[in-house]
Amino acid sequence: MSQGPLKLVLRILDERWLYFLGWWGMAAGLATGRAIVSISIMVLSGAWLFDGLYRKDFKQKWKAFTSNHPALLITSMFTLYALSLLYSDGIESGLKVLNTLFPLLFLPMIYASMPALSKKQVENIAWIHISFVLFSTLLSYVVASPELIAAEPRNISLFVNHIRLSLLILMSLVLMLRFGWDKGAALRIGVLLASLWFLFFLWVIQSATGFAILLLLILVGSVYTLGRKGLARWMGIAGLVSVFGMTAWVTNSAADYFDREVVDVNTLESQTALGNPYVHWPEYTLVENGHRLWLYVSMDEMKAAWAERSAMDPMEEDLKGQPLIGTLMRYLTSLDLRKDAEGVMTLSDEQILEIEQGVTSGVPSTKNGLGKRLDVLFYEIDAYRNGHDPSLSSFTRRLEYWKAGLSLFSQHPLIGIGAGNVHQELDQEYDRSGVLASSAWHLIHNQFITFLACFGIIGFLWMLYVHYSPLRIPSLRKEVLYVAFLLVLSASYLAEDTLNTQAGLSFFIFYQGLCVLAVYRPEESTSS
Repeated sequence: MSQGPLKLVLRILDERWLYFLGWWGMAAGLATGRAIVSISIMVLSGAWLFDGLYRKDFKQKWKAFTSNHPALLITSMFTLYALSLLYSDGIESGLKVLNTLFPLLFLPMIYASMPALSKKQVENIAWIHISFVLFSTLLSYVVASPELIAAEPRNISLFVNHIRLSLLILMSLVLMLRFGWDKGAALRIGVLLASLWFLFFLWVIQSATGFAILLLLILVGSVYTLGRKGLARWMGIAGLVSVFGMTAWVTNSAADYFDREVVDVNTLESQTALGNPYVHWPEYTLVENGHRLWLYVSMDEMKAAWAERSAMDPMEEDLKGQPLIGTLMRYLTSLDLRKDAEGVMTLSDEQILEIEQGVTSGVPSTKNGLGKRLDVLFYEIDAYRNGHDPSLSSFTRRLEYWKAGLSLFSQHPLIGIGAGNVHQELDQEYDRSGVLASSAWHLIHNQFITFLACFGIIGFLWMLYVHYSPLRIPSLRKEVLYVAFLLVLSASYLAEDTLNTQAGLSFFIFYQGLCVLAVYRPEESTSS
């Protein structure tokens, strides 16, 4: 090897360029696709191996890892999953889970045994991460058609699902405030503009989860700054006002939606214009555009009239996979038309086509963004209360997933069912309850309940200790980035099985490294 390339290789090893390249790739890949994340993890592993061979310090690396309490705790999560396979029948399913969680076994060791990242290095990684989250959201919005934004806004994300993207946006907001707010007027303006864009994007994709976690972050941050002086205190007061204002808006929206007039069935007409009887169910409170869904229903007459207007069977599914008869009834109700032949015949050909395509309202919504999402959420809750099929909406499916998970925990409260049995036991639970259609069967969608079902109360308490015991370390407890990450992570656990997907695990291990494992060293008792 000539002198020039040799010097370059030695410089790469001396300055650990591969290690930082792996970090930069993780920072970029979280927002742009798991392939980049997977490659970056391999780069980090290779960098650690080459560094150990070059410096001949594997013993020191092992000592650094075993003396780092937070790193050992994160690795113990993988160990707990592996141990649970000892009493699991579904070994193949359990091995798939371990394959997803495999980075928990070695990345904490890599983070803890390499030199701690400096504050400047953490900042560089943070700005790369923010830039790619910004790129991902901008590109997703620019290439999305207006029709897709209007009809399926949560599907416009090009690279990651909308829930994961909302979490990345929230952490990017925290990173910008942490590293950019005190760096001069120009950067402060850039942070403000980027923050406004991120908030707008959350509004566009109707991320109720994102806004709920954002309010939690603002609330905690505001309470913290109230004890300070000057501008910080006023910002805390403004934050509390915004939280209370948003809460009041949501509460008022719910009150408006669920406010129902009392119906006297004796005052309702009993026959259609064709002389067929109406059926009224005033006890069912579902509404569409403010009108009661289960009043003035003549099912046979409505289906017969539909057969004259469309070739699609009303008892089959529309083009969105929803029961067509339900879409038809909701559409008629939204226009304050009765569910009979006259109502169906009043519809135009364009409206018939909309119903076939799965459009449930004939009245263009005056709401957009989060307001529109809240109405959808309120409808799902109301439909669930009125006994409708929970398989048809994401929120009500989650309620059934949580019930199934808690049922599994109640059957095996001490040590759980083991990670390998989750799929099989859940399917059996769904089959026993008979509430969800088989096409809607899924995992629990709540990481805390998943811990309970898999490991029982013993493993659940250990997982809580793993996640929150680093707060006992003063330097970590004072680090706003770490506290914000714990809040975001904990809130995300309530809505999904974060650790059971590669994207969720990557989010977890990246921020655990950036906030704790790659910056905290026991002998220093500080974090950057």
